[in-house]
Order: sequence, then C-alpha cells, then structure tokens
Amino acid sequence: MPFAIEAVWALVTSSPYSPECAAKRAHQARLHPYVLDSTDDGLGEKSVHTTPHTSGALVITRPTGSVPPQRHSLRWRRWGALVACTALGIGLSATSASADSAIFLDPSGEEGTIPAIDVVRYRVSLDASTIVSTVYFSSWDRATLVNALSRTYLHVSASDGNFMLEKVGGSESAVLVQVIDETGNTLPVPGCPVTVTFAPAEKSVAMSTSAACLGTPSAVSAYHYVELGDSFDYADSNPFGPSWNVSAGPQSGLGLPIVTVQRFWSQAYNNAHFFTADGDEAINIYTTDANWTYEKVAFSAYATQGQACATAGLTSIYRFYSPKFESHFFTSSAAEMNSVRANDRNWNYEGVAYCAPTDTAAGTAPLFRFWSARFGKHFYTADSAEAHQLRTADPNWAYEGVAYNVLN
Repeated sequence: MPFAIEAVWALVTSSPYSPECAAKRAHQARLHPYVLDSTDDGLGEKSVHTTPHTSGALVITRPTGSVPPQRHSLRWRRWGALVACTALGIGLSATSASADSAIFLDPSGEEGTIPAIDVVRYRVSLDASTIVSTVYFSSWDRATLVNALSRTYLHVSASDGNFMLEKVGGSESAVLVQVIDETGNTLPVPGCPVTVTFAPAEKSVAMSTSAACLGTPSAVSAYHYVELGDSFDYADSNPFGPSWNVSAGPQSGLGLPIVTVQRFWSQAYNNAHFFTADGDEAINIYTTDANWTYEKVAFSAYATQGQACATAGLTSIYRFYSPKFESHFFTSSAAEMNSVRANDRNWNYEGVAYCAPTDTAAGTAPLFRFWSARFGKHFYTADSAEAHQLRTADPNWAYEGVAYNVLN
C-alpha cells in the first residue's frame, strides 16, 4: 500500500474534525436581490423581499489559477489537501443526513487505475442494526476484485473512534478492525463478523457488519480505498475530510447521489466567498491559489444527471461567470437563467452546478441569502446561527430571505 494512504489515515485518526477552518475567518458575504414572496424564513420571522434584479442569485469572484492539472496529479493533490487539513486540524466537519442511506459519485477513468477497480460511486447505509458499505465499479471482473485490497474507513465520533472494514488481497472475506492509536495501528473487533457480497449485475462489492460493533452510532462517515499492484482508486465525497455523514433513521431523501459544496473566503477579492460542488475545482483552488482560504463544508446537495436535474423533486441551480466582473452567480430560477442568457452579454452560462430539493422535508434546510451594498457581494449560508449573527450584529448585510433548500 502506498505510504501516503497510511500517512493520511494516521493523520485522520488523530485529528479533531472541527466545524470550521483553523484560518482567518470573515463571515461577510453576499446575495442577489430578486423578488421573493412573503414567506417564513426559517429564523422565526416573516419578511417580504423586493428589489428585482437580473444578475442571478449568488455573486462570487472567480478564483484565479491556471488550467486544471491532469487527473493523476489532481488525485495526489486530493491526498495532499487531506494531509494538510488534518495536520492543521482544519474544518473537516460534514453535514449529516436525516436518512439511513446516501449515494456518492467518484470520477471514473482516472490515471493510475484500471476499470475493474475504478470506483464510480458508493453507498453508505446505516440503521439501528447494520452498517453497509457498497462500492460500484466501472467494469466487472470478480477475480480482479478478489485479488484486490479493499478498505472502507469509517469515522464514527471522537468517543467511539475510527474503524475499518478490510478485505485483504486474494480473499473473499473481510474483517472489522478498530484504529487504536495515532500511527494507524489496528486491532480486530471480536464477535463482529463481516459479510462480503459480490453482485455482478450491479458491478458492486458490499461489506456489512453490526452497527453495535461501532458503538451503535447515530451517524457515520466514510471513504474508500482499493488497490491492486500499482493501480489504486480512492473515493470520497469530501476532499478535505470524511464524507457527508449518514445518520441512522428512516429513509427520507430521494435516494440520489449527493455532492458536498465547499466554501472558500478571499480577503484579496474584497471579502468574497466562493462555493463549489466540484471536488477537483476545490482541490485546485486549495493547492494552487493563495488568494483563497478554505473555510468549511457549506452544505450538501444532489448531483446533476449530466447537465440536468430531471428527477421529480429537484430544481436546477444554474451557474454563470462574468469576465467583466470576475464573478459568478447562481440561480434556481429557470426564467432568470433564460433571461440572462438571452439579454446580458456580461454573463457566460457555465451549466447546472448541482440540484436542490424542491420541497422542505426532513434532511433539508433553508439556504439563507444576504446582500452587502458596501462590499458588492452576496452570501449564502445554511447555518441558522451564522444567519442570525449577520442579521442582528452586522449592519453591512441585508437579509433577503430563503434562496432554496439544501441538504443538512
């Protein structure tokens, strides 16, 4: 196994997953003013928002930087970012789901891997009795998967510790081990057999064990590593730490792939924030652009299906970029998107960034929107305490209401 894998795991197991980056913070940001109805804002108040505008929902300065690197180097930058963040104790917390199962996507065809161990998506399922990790591959070759080393790293809590489901190369069985120290040493968890299921129709391998063996956690996050010879693949939904947490409880989500939206801040760009659901873009900014400081996971959302959000219960979040203003904006309004594309040459359409849940339901949260005339910036936050702080203690920011729903 490459040394980097062991080094990262040692750092992860010893690092506090604090809720925000250990770096200079500035909770100033922005939001786009367009008409919203009088609605309950989720903060215990009703408000009417006017000020029509045509430039979108969220304005952020485009990060500077060059063309993204090749996939192989980018994969190692993901490792580097994880090492750096964990070493510094930076904001690695992830929002949790109010559902017992979540699906995450992973890039396919990366340099350094082969189709038979190329992870394309994975599912983490948790209920009161069982934890299940299912990994889906680009192609199916049972013999190759049997010969491969496969590990699912499970982060439970500071008190319950960290665990690992491990299938060694050449075996069809797996074990559950607990990480016992900062160097990554492990011990088998007695009385906790692991069931391994090979499913050729789904091109997947699942490992499951009793949730009680992990201390019957209320939530768990995970990432995956598969290795065969010089080939390997690493799958996570959050390049700066463990994946989005999956909580034990009734299934309440849509059962669709989830993406993590990362948040950056820049003093150089006049108190700007940048939000991205693209893990490679986040790593590029983190590793190559000193103008941007990583802050934390902003929220989670559903992944696009191609360049669309065609599933019932989803709304598209459209992204534009302006070379003139060196900024982005995001909008959930199809009418606004069409109007900007047709009538405003200052903005270039970049596609659907992610999908937002249409309805307010368990596992969702309102995304609060602010605008600052002083900074000429907009800001989104799903953190009600942060929103309350801006509304009550910072006159630079005007509250504009709930933009749309996100996953919390």
